[in-house]
Order: sequence, then C-alpha cells, then structure tokens
Amino acid sequence: DNKYLRGNETVNVHNELLIETRDGETNGYDRLCVVFRDEASSAATDVYDAAKLFNESEGVSQIYTMPSDNELLTTNVIPTSTVKLGLYLRPSHITQSVSLKAYRLSSLADVYEVKLEDKKLGQTVDLLNNPEYNFLSSPTDSQDRFILHFRSPTNIEEENQTSDINVFCNRNVLYIRNLTIQDQGNAISIIDIQGRN
Repeated sequence: DNKYLRGNETVNVHNELLIETRDGETNGYDRLCVVFRDEASSAATDVYDAAKLFNESEGVSQIYTMPSDNELLTTNVIPTSTVKLGLYLRPSHITQSVSLKAYRLSSLADVYEVKLEDKKLGQTVDLLNNPEYNFLSSPTDSQDRFILHFRSPTNIEEENQTSDINVFCNRNVLYIRNLTIQDQGNAISIIDIQGRN
C-alpha cells in the first residue's frame, strides 16, 4: 500500500524513496526523500526540492543530497533516468553504529534497482532486497561516503551498449530493448524457467 499520512490527509505516493539514518548510541535520526519524475532536472530548481536544514545537535548523524549546483537538499526531485546520486552523511561527534534504512520501496514503479555504495568500505548493497544497511560512523569520516545507484527502463541503455536484445520485467510489465527493423512482425515466445509458454 502506497498511502501515507501528510498533514491531515492521506495521499498516494509514486516513485518516492525515503531514507532514514538512526544512530545506535544517541538514537538520533534524520531523513531525506528522493522523488523520481520524468520532467525533473538534476539541479536544485524543481518546485518540490527542499533545502537541507541541519539539526544543531552534534549527536545526530545527518544525511542530504547535493545536486549539480551544490545546493544541499533533504528532498530531491530527480529525473527518472538518473543513474546515480551522491548521498552525503554528516557524522555525529562520536563514533557509533548507524542504521541506514530505505522506505517506500513499493512506490517505485519506474525504478527497478536501488543500490547503496559505501565508498569507505567498498561495499554495495541492493536496497530493494535488503532495505537496511548498518555501518560504523566516525566523526572524521568524509561526508561524501555514499552513492545511490538506480536502474529504470529509461536508463538501461546507458549500461547496455551492445546490440543484444535485452528483456526484463518490472512491476508486471515486460520490456524488450534493442529490437531492430528486421525484428518487426516476428513472434515473441516467453518461456518460464520450468519450460512453460
């Protein structure tokens, strides 16, 4: 169910990724939202972008994004075709375990892959299959620690520049890429892993 309470009304969300960090020692938390829209730009000029306002408490790790024009955002509306987005973490004043958790994953109708790359540890986690990532954060950590990687039907060609036919399914929609003019009019058979048509 993609209904969430906002103010006094319940609204449906579409293509929104909510990310929360929670500190293990201080129990402080912070959130940000990434929204995918075809008409969005990669700069912080969208009507729905929201600037990051930092909590002055040193005991809270805080997250934000920074688009191409170096504005710090807590809500970032980006094009659906976006391949990656820097996710910045301002660590708290003490070394502690931090949990980073992704929410609203079921609302991602146009994005079928969301991965979190931890540049410090050299690890990448698939947030759709494992929405929580736990790590140790130190006050001396670089804020430029994470990258979010996305795949959608509109950005798949950027990784697959071959002429091979590419077939994938996302939210019960079958996508077929790289067909040629010679392929027009031909029949397509789909066979599952058990050999059924």
